[in-house]
Formats: sequence, structure tokens, C-alpha cells
Amino acid sequence: QEFLKDSKIAADRLEHIIAGIMEANDLQGGIERGRFQPVDIIKTTEEAIDKEQELAKEKKVTIGLKKPDTKIPSIIGHEAFIKSALEKIINNAIWYTPEGEVEISIEYQEKDKTTATDDSVSITTRDTGIGLTEDDKKILFKQFSKGRGSKTLNVNSSGLGLYIAKRVADIHNGSLTAQSDGEDRGSTFILTLPVVQKF
Repeated sequence: QEFLKDSKIAADRLEHIIAGIMEANDLQGGIERGRFQPVDIIKTTEEAIDKEQELAKEKKVTIGLKKPDTKIPSIIGHEAFIKSALEKIINNAIWYTPEGEVEISIEYQEKDKTTATDDSVSITTRDTGIGLTEDDKKILFKQFSKGRGSKTLNVNSSGLGLYIAKRVADIHNGSLTAQSDGEDRGSTFILTLPVVQKF
């Protein structure tokens, strides 16, 4: 029974890594613009949170969602890839937050004439986890990179999650940034996507 249990864990880990490699490969050439459709970002974020709830309970991490007070428009994008990016960001926050909190908030920014920025939506994921050092930040979004704590806190890491999330942001002409005040002071990841794509 112990052997079968270990084999199942190893098989699940391998499946996770292969799925990450295949998804990263799919994104190498970008996404066909014809596959972009209106996306309800609140619904998509809620679905991404639901996907990670089981892991959160296992890790004794609570997840909160703060929605905007006003209705926000749908954005133009690839729903499946946006959801995948959010799942990976939230998953990362949970793994590196031993018995803490992950708070997700959604904000809508209207066009700013002074900076020539278009309407956009930002999904911010804040955690109370191990934080980021300056060395962590240098490799954070690199392919197959694994940061401090991956060997003890996230043994299933493929080193592709945040790379894929950043790639999805770039393909949508958006951005993914990370902030932290240092080790053991939590991390904040901000995924910003434009409401309308300029093809």
C-alpha cells in the first residue's frame, strides 16, 4: 500500500510537470487573435479560486476575494489561458504561505489621458507567506526556475507556473509584476490586462 501511494504521488507529479511543459509550448507562438472572446474576469477569477480551494484547505490557508463596488466590463482575451494564469498565481501563493492568508482583489482602471494608458483590469493576489528576496525576484518569471523554499514547501513545482502566467499576460498586452518587502513579509502579484485588445 505504501509503494502504491508513493507511485501515485510520483505519477501525479510527473503529470503536473508534463502538463506545464505542454502549456508552455502552446504559448511559445502566442495565441491566435481569432480565439479571443469577451471574458467575465470576476467569474473567471472565482472559478480559478474554486480550483485551488482543496489545496488551500490542505495547507490551512484561507482565500478571500474582494470584488469591485461597481460593475466592470468584460475584457477581450482567451478565457482558458487567463484562468490558467490566475490558477498558477493563486497556487503559488498558497504553496508559499504556510498556514496564512491569500487575499485577491479586482480593480478596474479607466483610461488615463495623462499617461496614455487604456482601460484595464488588475487582479491582485496578496499573501502572508515567505516573501521574496532580491535573488528570488531575479528568477521569478524565468522558465524552469525554482525559488527559495521550492524543495521544502512546493516539491511538486515544475518551475513553469509563473513563467506561464507571465507569458499569458504578455500575449494579452498586459503585465504581471511581483512585490515584496522581503523574506517572511509576504508577496503581492499583480496581473493587469487591457479591456480592449489592439490587433
